[in-house]
Amino acid sequence: MADSAELTNRSLMAASDGRLEEALALANAAIALDASSPRALTLAGSLLTLLGRHVEAAAQLARALELDPENVVALNGFGALLRSTGKAREAQPYFERALDLDPTFHEALANALGHYLETRAFERGIARVYAAVGAGDQQAETWVFLGTLLSRAGDDRGARDAFARATALEPGNADAWHDLADTSLSLGDLDTARAAMLKAIELAPDRPEFYRRVAAHLRDALTPAHRAALEAFVGDTSLSSEARLEAHFALGDLEQAAGHRREAFDHYVCGNALLRELIPYDEGSLLQRFEDVARVFTGDMIAKGSIGLNDSDLPVFIIGMPRSGTTLVEQIVASHPLAFAGGELELFHDLALEEFAVAGPVRAALAHRYEVALRRLSPTAARITDKMPGNFIHVGLIRMIFPRARIIHVRRDPLDACWSCFSTRFTEAPMIWSSDLGTLGRYYRAYAGLMSHWRSVLPAESMLEVRYEEIVADFEAQARRIIAYCGLPWDERCLEFHKTERSVRTASLSQVRRPLYASSVRASRAYGNLLDPLREALGPYAPVD
Repeated sequence: MADSAELTNRSLMAASDGRLEEALALANAAIALDASSPRALTLAGSLLTLLGRHVEAAAQLARALELDPENVVALNGFGALLRSTGKAREAQPYFERALDLDPTFHEALANALGHYLETRAFERGIARVYAAVGAGDQQAETWVFLGTLLSRAGDDRGARDAFARATALEPGNADAWHDLADTSLSLGDLDTARAAMLKAIELAPDRPEFYRRVAAHLRDALTPAHRAALEAFVGDTSLSSEARLEAHFALGDLEQAAGHRREAFDHYVCGNALLRELIPYDEGSLLQRFEDVARVFTGDMIAKGSIGLNDSDLPVFIIGMPRSGTTLVEQIVASHPLAFAGGELELFHDLALEEFAVAGPVRAALAHRYEVALRRLSPTAARITDKMPGNFIHVGLIRMIFPRARIIHVRRDPLDACWSCFSTRFTEAPMIWSSDLGTLGRYYRAYAGLMSHWRSVLPAESMLEVRYEEIVADFEAQARRIIAYCGLPWDERCLEFHKTERSVRTASLSQVRRPLYASSVRASRAYGNLLDPLREALGPYAPVD
Protein backbone atom coordinates (compact mmCIF):
# COMPACT_ATOMS: atom_id res chain seq x y z
CA MET A 1 0.00 0.00 0.00
CA ALA A 2 1.31 3.46 -0.94
CA ASP A 3 2.44 5.73 1.88
CA SER A 4 1.84 9.50 2.15
CA ALA A 5 5.13 10.46 0.46
CA GLU A 6 4.47 8.20 -2.55
CA LEU A 7 0.92 9.54 -2.94
CA THR A 8 2.28 13.09 -2.80
CA ASN A 9 4.77 12.26 -5.56
CA ARG A 10 1.99 10.76 -7.70
CA SER A 11 -0.08 13.88 -7.07
CA LEU A 12 2.76 16.05 -8.31
CA MET A 13 3.05 13.98 -11.50
CA ALA A 14 -0.68 14.25 -12.16
CA ALA A 15 -0.57 18.00 -11.56
CA SER A 16 2.33 18.41 -14.00
CA ASP A 17 0.20 16.68 -16.64
CA GLY A 18 -2.69 19.06 -15.96
CA ARG A 19 -4.89 16.45 -14.26
CA LEU A 20 -5.76 18.73 -11.34
CA GLU A 21 -8.78 16.88 -9.92
CA GLU A 22 -6.89 13.60 -9.90
CA ALA A 23 -3.89 15.32 -8.35
CA LEU A 24 -6.06 16.81 -5.61
CA ALA A 25 -7.59 13.41 -4.82
CA LEU A 26 -4.11 11.92 -4.44
CA ALA A 27 -2.97 14.85 -2.24
CA ASN A 28 -6.02 14.41 -0.01
CA ALA A 29 -5.26 10.70 0.23
CA ALA A 30 -1.72 11.54 1.31
CA ILE A 31 -3.08 13.90 3.99
CA ALA A 32 -5.46 11.19 5.20
CA LEU A 33 -2.45 8.97 5.85
CA ASP A 34 -0.34 11.76 7.40
CA ALA A 35 -2.23 14.89 8.45
CA SER A 36 1.00 16.51 9.63
CA SER A 37 2.77 16.45 6.25
CA PRO A 38 3.52 20.09 5.26
CA ARG A 39 4.42 18.91 1.77
CA ALA A 40 1.08 17.22 1.14
CA LEU A 41 -0.85 20.09 2.74
CA THR A 42 1.01 22.64 0.63
CA LEU A 43 0.35 20.69 -2.54
CA ALA A 44 -3.34 20.36 -1.73
CA GLY A 45 -3.57 24.09 -0.99
CA SER A 46 -1.89 25.00 -4.28
CA LEU A 47 -4.19 22.70 -6.25
CA LEU A 48 -7.27 24.08 -4.53
CA THR A 49 -6.10 27.60 -5.44
CA LEU A 50 -5.80 26.59 -9.09
CA LEU A 51 -9.28 25.08 -8.95
CA GLY A 52 -10.72 28.29 -7.46
CA ARG A 53 -11.63 26.73 -4.12
CA HIS A 54 -10.04 29.52 -2.12
CA VAL A 55 -11.48 28.92 1.36
CA GLU A 56 -10.33 25.30 1.38
CA ALA A 57 -6.97 26.32 -0.08
CA ALA A 58 -6.40 28.88 2.68
CA ALA A 59 -7.10 26.27 5.35
CA GLN A 60 -4.63 23.77 3.93
CA LEU A 61 -1.86 26.32 3.36
CA ALA A 62 -2.37 27.87 6.81
CA ARG A 63 -2.05 24.39 8.36
CA ALA A 64 1.14 23.75 6.37
CA LEU A 65 2.66 27.04 7.63
CA GLU A 66 1.59 26.26 11.18
CA LEU A 67 3.53 23.01 10.99
CA ASP A 68 6.48 24.54 9.09
CA PRO A 69 6.66 28.38 9.24
CA GLU A 70 9.73 28.37 6.97
CA ASN A 71 8.10 26.35 4.20
CA VAL A 72 8.93 28.56 1.23
CA VAL A 73 6.56 26.70 -1.10
CA ALA A 74 3.65 27.21 1.32
CA LEU A 75 4.60 30.86 1.83
CA ASN A 76 4.61 31.42 -1.91
CA GLY A 77 1.38 29.45 -2.28
CA PHE A 78 -0.39 31.50 0.38
CA GLY A 79 0.78 34.69 -1.28
CA ALA A 80 -0.46 33.45 -4.64
CA LEU A 81 -3.82 32.63 -3.05
CA LEU A 82 -4.15 36.13 -1.60
CA ARG A 83 -3.20 37.73 -4.91
CA SER A 84 -5.71 35.59 -6.81
CA THR A 85 -8.45 36.96 -4.54
CA GLY A 86 -7.48 40.59 -5.19
CA LYS A 87 -5.27 41.08 -2.13
CA ALA A 88 -1.96 41.87 -3.80
CA ARG A 89 -0.71 44.11 -1.01
CA GLU A 90 -1.34 41.43 1.62
CA ALA A 91 0.28 38.81 -0.61
CA GLN A 92 3.63 40.55 -1.00
CA PRO A 93 5.00 39.86 2.54
CA TYR A 94 4.62 36.12 1.92
CA PHE A 95 6.68 36.33 -1.28
CA GLU A 96 9.25 38.49 0.51
CA ARG A 97 9.51 36.05 3.41
CA ALA A 98 9.99 33.15 1.00
CA LEU A 99 12.80 35.06 -0.71
CA ASP A 100 14.41 35.93 2.63
CA LEU A 101 14.61 32.20 3.30
CA ASP A 102 15.61 31.19 -0.21
CA PRO A 103 16.74 34.00 -2.56
CA THR A 104 16.85 31.54 -5.47
CA PHE A 105 13.20 30.48 -5.15
CA HIS A 106 12.30 31.55 -8.67
CA GLU A 107 8.53 31.21 -8.43
CA ALA A 108 8.38 33.59 -5.47
CA LEU A 109 10.64 36.05 -7.30
CA ALA A 110 8.35 35.93 -10.33
CA ASN A 111 5.32 36.54 -8.11
CA ALA A 112 7.00 39.43 -6.27
CA LEU A 113 8.03 41.10 -9.54
CA GLY A 114 4.52 42.31 -10.34
CA HIS A 115 4.31 44.18 -7.04
CA TYR A 116 7.70 45.83 -7.57
CA LEU A 117 6.57 47.06 -10.97
CA GLU A 118 3.09 48.15 -9.93
CA THR A 119 4.30 50.07 -6.86
CA ARG A 120 7.44 51.43 -8.56
CA ALA A 121 9.59 49.70 -5.91
CA PHE A 122 12.27 49.21 -8.54
CA GLU A 123 15.27 49.47 -6.24
CA ARG A 124 13.90 46.84 -3.89
CA GLY A 125 13.16 44.55 -6.82
CA ILE A 126 16.62 45.05 -8.30
CA ALA A 127 18.19 44.19 -4.95
CA ARG A 128 16.09 41.00 -4.80
CA VAL A 129 17.19 39.90 -8.25
CA TYR A 130 20.85 40.60 -7.52
CA ALA A 131 20.48 38.54 -4.34
CA ALA A 132 19.05 35.68 -6.40
CA VAL A 133 21.88 35.87 -8.92
CA GLY A 134 24.46 36.08 -6.15
CA ALA A 135 23.00 32.96 -4.54
CA GLY A 136 23.33 31.00 -7.78
CA ASP A 137 20.14 31.66 -9.76
CA GLN A 138 21.29 31.80 -13.37
CA GLN A 139 17.99 31.30 -15.13
CA ALA A 140 17.54 33.46 -18.19
CA GLU A 141 14.19 34.66 -16.90
CA THR A 142 15.86 36.03 -13.77
CA TRP A 143 18.02 38.26 -15.97
CA VAL A 144 14.90 39.29 -17.87
CA PHE A 145 13.38 40.29 -14.52
CA LEU A 146 16.48 42.36 -13.80
CA GLY A 147 16.41 43.99 -17.22
CA THR A 148 12.73 44.87 -16.84
CA LEU A 149 13.29 46.48 -13.43
CA LEU A 150 16.38 48.38 -14.55
CA SER A 151 14.57 49.66 -17.62
CA ARG A 152 11.62 50.88 -15.55
CA ALA A 153 14.10 52.51 -13.16
CA GLY A 154 15.63 54.44 -16.07
CA ASP A 155 18.85 52.43 -16.44
CA ASP A 156 18.56 51.26 -20.04
CA ARG A 157 22.26 50.50 -20.33
CA GLY A 158 22.08 48.16 -17.37
CA ALA A 159 18.86 46.71 -18.76
CA ARG A 160 20.46 46.07 -22.13
CA ASP A 161 23.31 44.18 -20.46
CA ALA A 162 20.82 42.11 -18.44
CA PHE A 163 18.79 41.18 -21.52
CA ALA A 164 21.99 40.32 -23.38
CA ARG A 165 22.92 38.00 -20.52
CA ALA A 166 19.48 36.37 -20.78
CA THR A 167 19.95 35.71 -24.50
CA ALA A 168 23.36 34.19 -23.83
CA LEU A 169 21.91 31.85 -21.22
CA GLU A 170 18.88 30.93 -23.33
CA PRO A 171 19.46 31.70 -27.02
CA GLY A 172 15.98 30.44 -27.90
CA ASN A 173 14.18 32.96 -25.69
CA ALA A 174 12.38 35.21 -28.19
CA ASP A 175 11.10 37.62 -25.53
CA ALA A 176 14.62 38.21 -24.24
CA TRP A 177 15.79 39.04 -27.77
CA HIS A 178 12.83 41.41 -28.18
CA ASP A 179 13.62 43.14 -24.87
CA LEU A 180 17.27 43.45 -25.91
CA ALA A 181 16.14 45.05 -29.17
CA ASP A 182 13.81 47.45 -27.35
CA THR A 183 16.43 48.78 -24.95
CA SER A 184 18.99 48.99 -27.76
CA LEU A 185 16.50 51.10 -29.74
CA SER A 186 16.05 53.39 -26.74
CA LEU A 187 19.81 53.86 -26.56
CA GLY A 188 20.18 54.49 -30.28
CA ASP A 189 22.13 51.28 -30.86
CA LEU A 190 20.35 50.43 -34.11
CA ASP A 191 22.73 47.66 -35.20
CA THR A 192 22.15 45.65 -32.03
CA ALA A 193 18.44 46.43 -32.14
CA ARG A 194 18.11 45.25 -35.74
CA ALA A 195 19.96 41.98 -35.16
CA ALA A 196 18.09 41.25 -31.93
CA MET A 197 14.65 42.01 -33.38
CA LEU A 198 15.27 39.84 -36.44
CA LYS A 199 16.40 37.04 -34.12
CA ALA A 200 13.18 37.43 -32.11
CA ILE A 201 11.13 37.16 -35.31
CA GLU A 202 13.13 34.11 -36.40
CA LEU A 203 12.40 32.39 -33.09
CA ALA A 204 8.75 33.47 -32.90
CA PRO A 205 7.52 34.22 -36.43
CA ASP A 206 3.90 34.26 -35.21
CA ARG A 207 4.30 37.37 -33.00
CA PRO A 208 3.00 40.43 -34.92
CA GLU A 209 4.20 42.85 -32.24
CA PHE A 210 7.79 42.00 -33.15
CA TYR A 211 7.19 42.93 -36.78
CA ARG A 212 5.49 46.17 -35.73
CA ARG A 213 8.56 47.39 -33.86
CA VAL A 214 10.66 46.74 -36.95
CA ALA A 215 8.17 48.52 -39.21
CA ALA A 216 8.12 51.55 -36.93
CA HIS A 217 11.85 51.99 -36.32
CA LEU A 218 13.93 49.57 -38.42
CA ARG A 219 12.00 49.53 -41.68
CA ASP A 220 14.99 48.72 -43.83
CA ALA A 221 15.27 45.33 -42.10
CA LEU A 222 11.85 44.11 -43.26
CA THR A 223 11.84 41.59 -46.09
CA PRO A 224 9.07 40.56 -48.51
CA ALA A 225 8.60 37.47 -46.33
CA HIS A 226 7.95 39.68 -43.31
CA ARG A 227 5.44 41.70 -45.32
CA ALA A 228 3.67 38.51 -46.40
CA ALA A 229 3.47 37.36 -42.78
CA LEU A 230 1.87 40.65 -41.76
CA GLU A 231 -0.71 40.37 -44.54
CA ALA A 232 -1.54 36.88 -43.32
CA PHE A 233 -1.89 38.07 -39.71
CA VAL A 234 -4.52 40.72 -40.44
CA GLY A 235 -6.66 38.18 -42.27
CA ASP A 236 -6.36 35.47 -39.62
CA THR A 237 -9.43 35.81 -37.41
CA SER A 238 -8.17 33.01 -35.18
CA LEU A 239 -5.55 35.44 -33.84
CA SER A 240 -6.35 37.66 -30.89
CA SER A 241 -7.54 41.22 -31.50
CA GLU A 242 -4.30 42.47 -29.95
CA ALA A 243 -2.17 40.44 -32.36
CA ARG A 244 -4.12 41.60 -35.40
CA LEU A 245 -4.04 45.26 -34.39
CA GLU A 246 -0.24 45.05 -34.12
CA ALA A 247 -0.14 43.77 -37.69
CA HIS A 248 -2.47 46.52 -38.89
CA PHE A 249 -0.29 49.24 -37.37
CA ALA A 250 2.83 47.68 -38.89
CA LEU A 251 1.25 47.60 -42.33
CA GLY A 252 -0.03 51.14 -41.84
CA ASP A 253 3.51 52.31 -41.19
CA LEU A 254 4.78 50.51 -44.28
CA GLU A 255 2.04 51.90 -46.53
CA GLN A 256 2.51 55.41 -45.16
CA ALA A 257 6.26 55.25 -45.83
CA ALA A 258 5.50 54.13 -49.38
CA GLY A 259 3.08 57.03 -49.92
CA HIS A 260 0.01 54.77 -50.18
CA ARG A 261 -2.30 57.02 -48.14
CA ARG A 262 -5.60 55.21 -48.56
CA GLU A 263 -4.10 51.83 -47.69
CA ALA A 264 -2.27 53.28 -44.69
CA PHE A 265 -5.43 55.03 -43.46
CA ASP A 266 -7.47 51.84 -43.71
CA HIS A 267 -4.91 49.86 -41.70
CA TYR A 268 -4.77 52.49 -38.97
CA VAL A 269 -8.58 52.58 -38.80
CA CYS A 270 -8.74 48.79 -38.46
CA GLY A 271 -5.96 48.67 -35.88
CA ASN A 272 -7.56 51.37 -33.75
CA ALA A 273 -10.98 49.71 -33.98
CA LEU A 274 -9.50 46.50 -32.61
CA LEU A 275 -7.80 48.46 -29.85
CA ARG A 276 -11.11 49.97 -28.77
CA GLU A 277 -12.49 46.46 -28.35
CA LEU A 278 -9.85 45.79 -25.72
CA ILE A 279 -9.88 49.00 -23.66
CA PRO A 280 -12.98 50.78 -22.37
CA TYR A 281 -13.11 54.56 -22.64
CA ASP A 282 -15.28 56.85 -20.52
CA GLU A 283 -15.04 60.02 -22.58
CA GLY A 284 -17.50 61.95 -20.45
CA SER A 285 -15.55 61.42 -17.23
CA LEU A 286 -12.24 62.38 -18.80
CA LEU A 287 -13.51 65.58 -20.40
CA GLN A 288 -15.32 66.49 -17.18
CA ARG A 289 -12.02 66.13 -15.32
CA PHE A 290 -10.51 68.83 -17.54
CA GLU A 291 -13.41 71.16 -16.70
CA ASP A 292 -13.11 70.38 -12.99
CA VAL A 293 -9.39 71.20 -12.97
CA ALA A 294 -10.02 74.57 -14.63
CA ARG A 295 -12.77 75.35 -12.14
CA VAL A 296 -10.69 74.48 -9.07
CA PHE A 297 -7.36 76.03 -10.08
CA THR A 298 -8.25 79.69 -10.33
CA GLY A 299 -5.63 82.40 -10.60
CA ASP A 300 -6.32 83.52 -7.03
CA MET A 301 -5.94 80.01 -5.64
CA ILE A 302 -2.67 79.43 -7.48
CA ALA A 303 -1.20 82.78 -6.41
CA LYS A 304 -2.07 82.32 -2.73
CA GLY A 305 -0.93 78.71 -2.68
CA SER A 306 2.48 79.49 -4.17
CA ILE A 307 3.75 81.64 -1.31
CA GLY A 308 6.61 80.24 0.76
CA LEU A 309 6.84 76.84 -0.90
CA ASN A 310 9.65 74.99 -2.66
CA ASP A 311 11.95 77.42 -4.48
CA SER A 312 13.84 74.78 -6.46
CA ASP A 313 14.52 75.57 -10.11
CA LEU A 314 15.64 72.00 -10.86
CA PRO A 315 12.54 70.73 -12.73
CA VAL A 316 11.81 71.50 -16.38
CA PHE A 317 8.33 70.27 -17.29
CA ILE A 318 7.81 69.72 -21.02
CA ILE A 319 4.12 69.40 -21.80
CA GLY A 320 1.69 69.31 -24.71
CA MET A 321 -0.18 66.87 -26.88
CA PRO A 322 1.64 63.58 -27.54
CA ARG A 323 3.43 63.63 -30.91
CA SER A 324 3.71 67.43 -30.80
CA GLY A 325 7.50 67.72 -30.60
CA THR A 326 8.03 67.30 -26.86
CA THR A 327 10.75 64.69 -27.39
CA LEU A 328 12.62 67.03 -29.73
CA VAL A 329 12.49 69.85 -27.17
CA GLU A 330 13.73 67.53 -24.45
CA GLN A 331 16.58 66.39 -26.68
CA ILE A 332 17.62 70.02 -27.19
CA VAL A 333 17.70 70.60 -23.44
CA ALA A 334 19.37 67.23 -22.78
CA SER A 335 22.20 68.16 -25.15
CA HIS A 336 23.26 70.85 -22.67
CA PRO A 337 26.03 69.62 -20.33
CA LEU A 338 24.26 71.06 -17.27
CA ALA A 339 20.95 69.34 -17.98
CA PHE A 340 19.66 65.80 -17.65
CA ALA A 341 16.73 64.24 -19.49
CA GLY A 342 14.34 62.42 -17.19
CA GLY A 343 12.08 61.28 -20.03
CA GLU A 344 8.39 60.58 -19.68
CA LEU A 345 8.07 60.32 -15.92
CA GLU A 346 4.83 59.13 -14.36
CA LEU A 347 6.27 60.39 -11.11
CA PHE A 348 4.43 63.68 -10.64
CA HIS A 349 1.01 62.23 -11.34
CA ASP A 350 1.62 59.22 -9.10
CA LEU A 351 2.92 61.30 -6.21
CA ALA A 352 0.02 63.73 -6.52
CA LEU A 353 -2.44 60.86 -6.23
CA GLU A 354 -0.63 59.48 -3.18
CA GLU A 355 -0.35 62.82 -1.39
CA PHE A 356 -3.94 63.89 -1.99
CA ALA A 357 -5.13 60.53 -0.64
CA VAL A 358 -4.05 61.43 2.90
CA ALA A 359 -4.51 64.42 5.16
CA GLY A 360 -1.59 66.77 5.73
CA PRO A 361 0.58 69.45 4.06
CA VAL A 362 0.12 68.05 0.57
CA ARG A 363 1.89 70.72 -1.45
CA ALA A 364 5.09 70.79 0.60
CA ALA A 365 5.29 67.00 0.87
CA LEU A 366 4.66 66.51 -2.84
CA ALA A 367 7.32 69.05 -3.81
CA HIS A 368 9.89 67.47 -1.51
CA ARG A 369 9.23 63.90 -2.65
CA TYR A 370 9.28 64.90 -6.30
CA GLU A 371 12.53 66.87 -6.00
CA VAL A 372 14.25 64.03 -4.13
CA ALA A 373 13.15 61.53 -6.78
CA LEU A 374 14.38 63.82 -9.58
CA ARG A 375 17.72 64.31 -7.90
CA ARG A 376 18.23 60.54 -7.78
CA LEU A 377 18.22 60.59 -11.59
CA SER A 378 21.17 62.97 -11.66
CA PRO A 379 22.88 64.20 -8.48
CA THR A 380 24.72 67.04 -10.24
CA ALA A 381 22.50 68.40 -13.03
CA ALA A 382 21.31 72.01 -12.82
CA ARG A 383 18.10 71.15 -14.67
CA ILE A 384 16.23 67.84 -15.02
CA THR A 385 13.44 67.46 -17.54
CA ASP A 386 10.13 65.69 -17.02
CA LYS A 387 8.71 65.14 -20.48
CA MET A 388 5.35 63.66 -19.60
CA PRO A 389 3.06 65.42 -22.11
CA GLY A 390 -0.05 64.81 -20.00
CA ASN A 391 1.32 66.92 -17.17
CA PHE A 392 -0.46 69.80 -18.90
CA ILE A 393 -3.39 68.93 -16.65
CA HIS A 394 -1.21 69.63 -13.59
CA VAL A 395 0.14 73.06 -14.64
CA GLY A 396 -1.74 74.84 -11.85
CA LEU A 397 -0.49 72.44 -9.19
CA ILE A 398 3.06 72.57 -10.59
CA ARG A 399 3.02 76.36 -10.42
CA MET A 400 1.77 76.24 -6.82
CA ILE A 401 4.40 73.86 -5.48
CA PHE A 402 7.32 74.83 -7.73
CA PRO A 403 6.95 78.56 -8.49
CA ARG A 404 10.45 78.62 -10.06
CA ALA A 405 10.12 75.45 -12.15
CA ARG A 406 10.27 75.88 -15.92
CA ILE A 407 7.22 74.81 -17.91
CA ILE A 408 7.64 74.47 -21.68
CA HIS A 409 4.45 73.98 -23.67
CA VAL A 410 5.09 72.52 -27.13
CA ARG A 411 2.41 73.21 -29.73
CA ARG A 412 1.97 71.66 -33.15
CA ASP A 413 -0.52 72.03 -35.97
CA PRO A 414 -3.65 70.34 -34.53
CA LEU A 415 -4.32 68.18 -37.59
CA ASP A 416 -0.70 67.01 -37.75
CA ALA A 417 -0.53 66.29 -34.01
CA CYS A 418 -3.82 64.40 -33.98
CA TRP A 419 -3.08 62.38 -37.11
CA SER A 420 0.30 61.41 -35.68
CA CYS A 421 -1.46 60.20 -32.52
CA PHE A 422 -4.02 58.21 -34.51
CA SER A 423 -1.32 56.52 -36.60
CA THR A 424 0.85 55.61 -33.61
CA ARG A 425 0.42 52.36 -31.72
CA PHE A 426 0.29 53.61 -28.15
CA THR A 427 0.53 50.81 -25.61
CA GLU A 428 -0.68 52.90 -22.67
CA ALA A 429 -4.35 52.26 -21.85
CA PRO A 430 -5.02 55.89 -20.75
CA MET A 431 -4.36 57.01 -24.34
CA ILE A 432 -7.32 55.10 -25.75
CA TRP A 433 -8.84 58.50 -26.63
CA SER A 434 -6.51 58.56 -29.67
CA SER A 435 -8.08 55.45 -31.26
CA ASP A 436 -11.04 57.23 -32.91
CA LEU A 437 -10.93 60.41 -34.99
CA GLY A 438 -13.94 61.83 -33.19
CA THR A 439 -12.77 61.20 -29.62
CA LEU A 440 -9.29 62.33 -30.63
CA GLY A 441 -10.55 65.69 -31.92
CA ARG A 442 -12.69 66.27 -28.84
CA TYR A 443 -9.75 65.39 -26.57
CA TYR A 444 -7.64 67.96 -28.41
CA ARG A 445 -10.33 70.59 -27.87
CA ALA A 446 -10.39 69.82 -24.13
CA TYR A 447 -6.59 70.00 -23.95
CA ALA A 448 -6.50 73.28 -25.88
CA GLY A 449 -9.25 74.71 -23.68
CA LEU A 450 -7.33 73.85 -20.52
CA MET A 451 -4.16 75.40 -21.90
CA SER A 452 -6.14 78.54 -22.68
CA HIS A 453 -7.27 78.55 -19.05
CA TRP A 454 -3.68 78.35 -17.80
CA ARG A 455 -2.71 81.29 -20.02
CA SER A 456 -5.52 83.35 -18.55
CA VAL A 457 -4.72 82.69 -14.89
CA LEU A 458 -0.92 82.48 -14.81
CA PRO A 459 1.67 85.22 -15.27
CA ALA A 460 3.14 85.21 -18.77
CA GLU A 461 6.58 84.20 -17.50
CA SER A 462 5.17 81.03 -15.93
CA MET A 463 5.35 79.09 -19.16
CA LEU A 464 7.30 79.17 -22.41
CA GLU A 465 5.29 78.25 -25.49
CA VAL A 466 7.13 76.95 -28.55
CA ARG A 467 5.73 75.79 -31.85
CA TYR A 468 7.09 72.71 -33.54
CA GLU A 469 6.84 74.35 -36.97
CA GLU A 470 8.92 77.32 -35.79
CA ILE A 471 11.60 74.98 -34.44
CA VAL A 472 11.81 73.36 -37.86
CA ALA A 473 11.83 76.71 -39.70
CA ASP A 474 14.42 78.47 -37.51
CA PHE A 475 16.05 75.87 -35.34
CA GLU A 476 18.92 77.83 -33.81
CA ALA A 477 16.77 80.77 -32.77
CA GLN A 478 14.24 78.51 -31.09
CA ALA A 479 16.92 76.34 -29.46
CA ARG A 480 18.57 79.46 -28.02
CA ARG A 481 15.16 80.64 -26.78
CA ILE A 482 14.51 77.32 -25.04
CA ILE A 483 17.93 77.14 -23.39
CA ALA A 484 17.71 80.77 -22.24
CA TYR A 485 14.30 80.13 -20.69
CA CYS A 486 15.80 77.21 -18.76
CA GLY A 487 18.29 79.67 -17.25
CA LEU A 488 21.29 77.96 -18.82
CA PRO A 489 24.19 79.51 -20.75
CA TRP A 490 24.16 78.79 -24.46
CA ASP A 491 26.07 75.70 -25.61
CA GLU A 492 26.66 74.82 -29.26
CA ARG A 493 26.06 71.15 -28.56
CA CYS A 494 22.35 71.93 -28.38
CA LEU A 495 22.39 72.42 -32.14
CA GLU A 496 23.51 68.82 -32.67
CA PHE A 497 20.80 67.24 -30.55
CA HIS A 498 20.75 64.10 -32.71
CA LYS A 499 24.29 63.24 -31.58
CA THR A 500 23.43 63.30 -27.89
CA GLU A 501 23.71 59.84 -26.40
CA ARG A 502 20.87 59.11 -24.03
CA SER A 503 17.96 56.78 -23.61
CA VAL A 504 14.78 57.74 -25.51
CA ARG A 505 11.70 55.56 -25.03
CA THR A 506 8.96 57.49 -26.77
CA ALA A 507 7.46 56.83 -30.19
CA SER A 508 9.84 59.53 -31.49
CA LEU A 509 12.97 57.59 -30.57
CA SER A 510 13.98 57.16 -34.21
CA GLN A 511 13.34 60.75 -35.25
CA VAL A 512 15.51 62.40 -32.59
CA ARG A 513 18.49 60.31 -33.72
CA ARG A 514 18.44 62.12 -37.07
CA PRO A 515 19.14 65.76 -37.99
CA LEU A 516 16.09 68.01 -38.12
CA TYR A 517 13.81 67.45 -41.09
CA ALA A 518 10.68 69.23 -42.32
CA SER A 519 8.76 66.38 -43.94
CA SER A 520 6.44 66.00 -40.93
CA VAL A 521 5.16 69.59 -41.22
CA ARG A 522 1.65 69.51 -42.73
CA ALA A 523 2.09 65.78 -43.39
CA SER A 524 -1.55 65.17 -42.48
CA ARG A 525 -2.71 67.19 -45.50
CA ALA A 526 -1.78 64.29 -47.77
CA TYR A 527 -4.80 62.42 -46.38
CA GLY A 528 -7.25 65.01 -47.67
CA ASN A 529 -10.93 64.32 -47.04
CA LEU A 530 -10.16 61.12 -45.16
CA LEU A 531 -9.55 63.31 -42.11
CA ASP A 532 -12.83 65.22 -42.35
CA PRO A 533 -14.23 63.45 -39.23
CA LEU A 534 -11.20 64.72 -37.34
CA ARG A 535 -11.60 68.24 -38.69
CA GLU A 536 -15.23 68.25 -37.63
CA ALA A 537 -14.35 67.05 -34.11
CA LEU A 538 -11.59 69.66 -33.80
CA GLY A 539 -14.18 72.35 -34.49
CA PRO A 540 -12.62 75.80 -34.04
CA TYR A 541 -9.14 74.26 -33.72
CA ALA A 542 -9.26 72.68 -37.18
CA PRO A 543 -6.63 74.42 -39.37
CA VAL A 544 -7.94 76.49 -42.25
CA ASP A 545 -5.70 75.67 -45.21
